[in-house]
Amino acid sequence: MYTFQNLTAGEENWKEIREVLPVELHRGLVFENGCWTFYDDPRGIKNGVPLRIAKALVIVPIYTPPFGRPENESPPDPYPGRIDPFAKATDDVICSLLETFDFALGFYILYNGHLQIWASGGDSFDRQLAASRYPRRFGGLKVSYFTGGPRATSSIAGTSHQGLVHTSTNDSQPIAVRPPFECGSEIAIRTQSQRSRIGVALEMQDISGNGTLTTYVTMATHPAIAQSKQKRSLWKSLTNRFSWRDKIRPQDSSGSWWEGMEVYETRTNARLGNLSHSFDPDPSARFPIGFPQDISLVKPDDSVRIEDIHCPATEWYTENGQNTRDTVYILGPGPRVEGHALPQVWGERIGEGIMRIQKKWPRGDRWNASKRRVEDLVDRCYLWRPLNEFNESDAWSGAPVILRRDDGTQMLLGFQSFIQPTNLDLRSQPDETQLRNQCGQGYISFAACMKPGNELLNSKIL
Repeated sequence: MYTFQNLTAGEENWKEIREVLPVELHRGLVFENGCWTFYDDPRGIKNGVPLRIAKALVIVPIYTPPFGRPENESPPDPYPGRIDPFAKATDDVICSLLETFDFALGFYILYNGHLQIWASGGDSFDRQLAASRYPRRFGGLKVSYFTGGPRATSSIAGTSHQGLVHTSTNDSQPIAVRPPFECGSEIAIRTQSQRSRIGVALEMQDISGNGTLTTYVTMATHPAIAQSKQKRSLWKSLTNRFSWRDKIRPQDSSGSWWEGMEVYETRTNARLGNLSHSFDPDPSARFPIGFPQDISLVKPDDSVRIEDIHCPATEWYTENGQNTRDTVYILGPGPRVEGHALPQVWGERIGEGIMRIQKKWPRGDRWNASKRRVEDLVDRCYLWRPLNEFNESDAWSGAPVILRRDDGTQMLLGFQSFIQPTNLDLRSQPDETQLRNQCGQGYISFAACMKPGNELLNSKIL
């Protein structure tokens, strides 16, 4: 971080501040909407792109190729008013986005005033045609399109690298022996083929609806679904047939896809319990689309010491007015001081993500007649930029993401779900090995966690 003593970057002084920065850093920096935007290739920055420069947030947007010269003039901004990217997107904004960009899979509204749209169609998406048919601005936000979507942060079997970034500690403090289960411990479904992380322990109404309070432990849904699909694929290859029993039926109320799944801690091979419920009922959905929360619940065995799964944040984050730029961190499985796990990856919030659930949006009279809420059409997620990049083999999905305010209070923002690459492969065309390693070398724009639903927000964090 470049602090410049008490100097704060603004519209009147950002050019002077930029001039004293290292050449490889300042040549890609522009000041937009109270934030720095780094447009250049971050691979040339020796110590990485900082989170802040002169107290202003630095955002690395997803790389998008130029639009090209449109055949016709782009339509004018269709939204009547300016959208504040620091505020939670209203239902009206979301409905207008869905109707204007009906081809979009998702939207990222970044604090620097950028609206980055995940376009369907992959390599066949025509940016020049999009520039003719769709506006370049929406509510004052700068529109761009990308086709390389998010990646899950779970991992396939392999060696775990648990030492990403360890916060320095006082050597005089005793480091406690780690228990089998804690926030951020690595877990796997039955075998170690799909790895993720323990979330937090919750006290909530029993999912069977009997009215009793029950303790559950959270984990990410997508690695469990991936494991379920692997089991079906293996069965099909062994039997060389495909029957109706093998099909995945969306919105299956029986919950059959998660039945019989056992969860183990990979370091000690200790059993945590059985997967007993998921808030993401459609196992055929394309991650992260159609994953309302990307959270499932494990019923812990009686032998599990719930007090070991201690979360430093005992309250859920609640949105109130503008989004603030408070510190964010993932609680990992690293050193424990006085019985508490230490943060592993630090970062800052940079915006909001909106992912569609349904393939088609109700429009006009159909929207009014359907009487559906926006929450039935889209999933929201919190976007944050990590100071130190993820390594794909670290399997961070499901780890608690905690927001810490300047006054020291801490709140649970959600659980790590996916990362968004900067799509630098569009510039350099690396081979597949290089592409897989990008996540660990500084080439992601941001990480994300899905916004927890009311069932979770009404539960008690233990």
